[in-house]
Amino acid sequence: AAHQGAVGMGDQVIILGSGCIGLMTMLACKACGATDITVVDMAQKRLDYAMKLGATRVINAKDKDVLKEVAAFTNGAGIPKVFETAGSNSAGAEKLYGIVKDFAGNVQEKTVFDLYCGTGTIGQIMAKEARIESVFRYRNLYAKAIAAVANGLDIATVATHEFAFDDIQAAFEAAINDKENVVKAVIKL
Repeated sequence: AAHQGAVGMGDQVIILGSGCIGLMTMLACKACGATDITVVDMAQKRLDYAMKLGATRVINAKDKDVLKEVAAFTNGAGIPKVFETAGSNSAGAEKLYGIVKDFAGNVQEKTVFDLYCGTGTIGQIMAKEARIESVFRYRNLYAKAIAAVANGLDIATVATHEFAFDDIQAAFEAAINDKENVVKAVIKL
């Protein structure tokens, strides 16, 4: 998503969602040169993890109005590059309109479907001349991803829990039932 969104040196981005996909998007944005990275989620422990991995700031959407927070630290300008990685309506269309910078903003979507809910959403996004793209998994960037890891991109930090193969049931139960603490569970073979 960072590659497709043309994230570059000094860019300001916001990532909606701090699960595994959101944190990997954050690391990819950092690797591409983004220097101002905001991460939004409703799980404080995951936001704490985003800070540990290098986010500039985090916003807990459970406690704060995301649009007001973004308006405050951007002086109302918005953020040019928005990555929706949560895949939920609570992070979707209604938030994007207020966050996306006026004219020439880019919106990268893990899932574009949320954008089509709500009234007037498409017209609002057109008025801001936002470019919306969807990303499905890795988009044939394996070679670049492998090179980034080989050159120091530490993806292991996103794996918060490890389980032996014999404990596979416990791994799945933890991933399903403890979403606030388990960002990515790895099963060792």
